[in-house]
Amino acid sequence: MNELSSLLENPEQHPKRRDLEGEDPDQEALQAKIQVLEERLNNKKEALLEKELVYEEVSNLAEKLRT
Repeated sequence: MNELSSLLENPEQHPKRRDLEGEDPDQEALQAKIQVLEERLNNKKEALLEKELVYEEVSNLAEKLRT
């Protein structure tokens, strides 16, 4: 029990601990990436709205043909 509590108190001693490689991007790079992702998201939302409008129109036309 003491061994487990010591591992929890000091995780750096855990045998499976390892440092991650690489570097963290700076604030400007993160902001640029966020902007690109937001633009992609907005484009996808716009495309989805267009598809929903087309679907609605096709559904309306199909309904008119049935009646």
